[in-house]
Amino acid sequence: MHRITADTNILISAVITQGNEFRLLQLAKEGKLAIGISPHMLKEFAGVIARQKFGFSEEQIADVSEIATRTLYASAWSKRAISEYAQEHAPPSRAGVLDVCKEIISVCTLVMPSKATEVIPEDPADNKVLECAEAFGADYIISGDEHIMRLREYKGMKIVRTAKFLEMVNSKS
Repeated sequence: MHRITADTNILISAVITQGNEFRLLQLAKEGKLAIGISPHMLKEFAGVIARQKFGFSEEQIADVSEIATRTLYASAWSKRAISEYAQEHAPPSRAGVLDVCKEIISVCTLVMPSKATEVIPEDPADNKVLECAEAFGADYIISGDEHIMRLREYKGMKIVRTAKFLEMVNSKS
């Protein structure tokens, strides 16, 4: 089974387009790969999804932020408790976005990186993805971020775009 860390932009794409990036979540749900995410990445996810360009309502943003915040305190909350909270607080009109957010939380492994890295000085937030991948023991880092993509590899972990990763997985099936 492949172990991956998906950059925040990949998670955002899973919510918005439900294309290749959403397929990563499906593969994880099917037990065909494991996805590691960190509290920092969840916090960034909540912040990015709040940007006006994505067109989510204030209620959707508040719900996603609440789920992300509760996940950040995962030691006190089980995935089941988080999922139940999201279900109770998701009116039908907002269920689509929340369903994908719950999916992300339910299929991913929360990783607590212990080592900081400063490999990408141009965008220090991108280092958090590398830290998560290292702590998770990922085989691949899935990203579309040019700062991360330029590395091509980090400590033995290949850095690829979603389509390339899915192509590799499908060719081995």
